[in-house]
Amino acid sequence: MGVGAGTGYLPDYPAAGQGRVRTLALPNFRYRGKVLRADEDSGVRARIFENENVDFDLSFGGAFPVNAGDNRARKDMAPLNWLVEFGPRLFVILYNNPKKARLRFGLPMRAVYSTDGKSATYRGIVTVPGFLGELFHSPCDRCRMIAAIGPTFASEGVGDYFYQVDQKDVTANRPFYDAKPGYMGTDFTAGLSYTQAQWEIFIGGRASTYAGAVNERSPLFIRRENVAGFIAVGWLFYSSKEEAKQ
Repeated sequence: MGVGAGTGYLPDYPAAGQGRVRTLALPNFRYRGKVLRADEDSGVRARIFENENVDFDLSFGGAFPVNAGDNRARKDMAPLNWLVEFGPRLFVILYNNPKKARLRFGLPMRAVYSTDGKSATYRGIVTVPGFLGELFHSPCDRCRMIAAIGPTFASEGVGDYFYQVDQKDVTANRPFYDAKPGYMGTDFTAGLSYTQAQWEIFIGGRASTYAGAVNERSPLFIRRENVAGFIAVGWLFYSSKEEAKQ
């Protein structure tokens, strides 16, 4: 059992013209059961297959809230609440050398909900197929480098949440827009983690391109590129003495 905290600069939403520094602290845990696993290797997952080249897990995502008054493009519109995403993910292991590197292809399918802390609203589905590469013991023995790239596709409800402009929100500089489902953009993420005893530090960044996105003509679509950077620290303060299942 442990805790983790991180901070970083993030865009307000995909293709937003503004961003801000965000900070978050959450509980952290590791569990290595015969079927259910939750560890630094791939997060929370269920080991359903015995095949070493196929893995099945749970994929998570989310986004911070945005007050309409904090974002110029969304002024006087309804705020963007917290977003929570979760769903199954299939991993195909393309290359695996436990001492050097690993390359996987992931195919997640996540349900998206927005919440104000009192109730939750279903927004739709996102899928983010992509490649995840890892270098172990690089650039130091306690380090691990990761890199991931993949496009995001979303259902119409998710597109509406970010890019729809209803008639009541129309202004001289913000015309009516009916958002569409489809391609939202592509993210490239890279990071470096360092582990020492019960402590782990992670530093990373993300570059996103939204050129060719299906909602590129929305007046809320401001930039074709966004960047983000973040740092996180984790501390595991308790470990059981029982050995984990292999």
